[in-house]
Amino acid sequence: MRCIWNTTQQVIRDFRLTVTLVAAVPLVLLVFLRIHLADKDRALLLARSESSIENLQRLQTQLVQSEKLISLGQLAAGAAHEINNPLTAILGYSDLLADDPAFAGPGANDGGEDTGAGAADA
Repeated sequence: MRCIWNTTQQVIRDFRLTVTLVAAVPLVLLVFLRIHLADKDRALLLARSESSIENLQRLQTQLVQSEKLISLGQLAAGAAHEINNPLTAILGYSDLLADDPAFAGPGANDGGEDTGAGAADA
């Protein structure tokens, strides 16, 4: 009876081992499939993030270039304004002096005629 009992236990152990292995194979396949899909998703996300970083770097470079151009334009506008203010005053006073007969020098025009044209006719 002991022999039958040992044989029965051996059959039961073999059956349990077989069931465990049969159940483990699909589980292992599912785990490997899940890992493979996760790696594929990670690779896709990595590619997207690299593309986003490249776009951000490109936009940052463009923004810096735009800010440089804005600064240059403001500098040029400021320089033009600083040059224009004294020139406006000089031109205004020169017009006043040109219209004032007291300050007319020896080469001044009396009638607004061009002296160069008069000299060519004579």
